[in-house]
Amino acid sequence: MKKDAKFEGMTFCITGTLSQLRENVIFYISDNGGTVTTAVSSKTTYLLVGDNPGSSKMSAANQFGTKIINEEDLENM
Repeated sequence: MKKDAKFEGMTFCITGTLSQLRENVIFYISDNGGTVTTAVSSKTTYLLVGDNPGSSKMSAANQFGTKIINEEDLENM
C-alpha cells in the first residue's frame, strides 16, 4: 500500500550522484505514487539532478521541456 499519492501520475528520471543511495530515492518516489525511468522522454515530468549529471539526460530534459529539480526540491514537494 502506498504511503501517499503526492507523485501520482508523475515520471522521474535521475542523473548524477545523489547524497543518499539511489535505491532509497527510487523507493521514496515509487512509494508515493511516482514512476522512475532510466531515460528522459517527452513523458518525463522531472529530471532529478545530483552532482556530475549526465550531459545526455540534461540535453534531453532541455529538448523536451522537462522540469529539472535537485534533491532539496524533491524533499519540498
